[in-house]
Amino acid sequence: MVSVRLENVSKKVPGGSGVHGLNLNVEDGEFFVIAGPPGSGKSMVLRLIAGLETPDEGKIYLGNEPITDLPPHRRGISMVFQSLALYPNKTVFENIAFPLRVQRLPENEIRSRVKDVAGFLRIDHILHKYPRFLSGGEQQRVAVARAMIVRPKLFLFDQPLANLDAIIRVAMRDEIRRIVKETGTTAIYITHENVEALSIADRIAYMEKGRVVEIGTPEQFLNDPHDFRVARYFADVNYVESLVEERNGRTYVNFLSTKLELPSAPAAGKKVILAFKTSDVILGKGIQPSDGVLMERGEVTMVEEHVRSRICSLKLSDGCEVRAYTGNRFEIGEQVDVMIRRDKLYIYDGETMSRLS
Repeated sequence: MVSVRLENVSKKVPGGSGVHGLNLNVEDGEFFVIAGPPGSGKSMVLRLIAGLETPDEGKIYLGNEPITDLPPHRRGISMVFQSLALYPNKTVFENIAFPLRVQRLPENEIRSRVKDVAGFLRIDHILHKYPRFLSGGEQQRVAVARAMIVRPKLFLFDQPLANLDAIIRVAMRDEIRRIVKETGTTAIYITHENVEALSIADRIAYMEKGRVVEIGTPEQFLNDPHDFRVARYFADVNYVESLVEERNGRTYVNFLSTKLELPSAPAAGKKVILAFKTSDVILGKGIQPSDGVLMERGEVTMVEEHVRSRICSLKLSDGCEVRAYTGNRFEIGEQVDVMIRRDKLYIYDGETMSRLS
């Protein structure tokens, strides 16, 4: 196992996805996920760590060893790409064995190591086949086996499941996490799928426009996001923009039909964003108002059926639209009570996107 450290790493790419002043610390044996929308610079981070790109500024360390200027083959890193790049004219055995043949290892050692890794990944029964005869999941396992065979210090995964069907993708993300944890190898994994990131990560770095916005655990990103961009990407939130008002030395913000006092507020006239999770909205009829609860009346405009519940879209009395999970069944056009607890409301600075309360 080995840690990874990036210090003030920058790489400019004309018209592309560069990175700017990047600082990251990945711990020994950690499954670290970098998530963000397409074009945020995620893949460039992996290419810099792997040595496929050279940073314009900054340093990269593997453990305590500086690797910024080392060629890729001397870094002890294996990378699995979105395009699996299996050799179509080689059997599964030869695809897996290829990195060892490049190292000119003895044939008996090659066969022993291929047998071991194929058994671990449960693909020893397809070693004689060619890639074109394999399913997407089997091809993925072969690509992982080829990366494992060299016994790397660090695994890099660049959106390896993006081309798989949904059902296979779910199975393979669990499989990749199992492989990484059982081998004890440090891994950095790239994805733009928020559910995938939350499902497999020990920690997540969320990136936008070549910069890290926030780093945290999946639980923190779901339940305690410190940046609105993270909340919007991971926590499935409704949000309303409003302006801060001042009255008698106190600051308020309009939220739906209520004026909320802000305990630590920016200056009057400043824009804020009020966000609340879809799962924290309660729908019903004849709900009695209580302390700390914001009540509204809404009209159901859409109902989406999900595996364990349904999502209702509603238009509130002031024209605002919200989404809410519910186990109840409502019809489009039906009037329902909408309840939002004050302590479940996040308030963010409209300019910096950082959380105020």
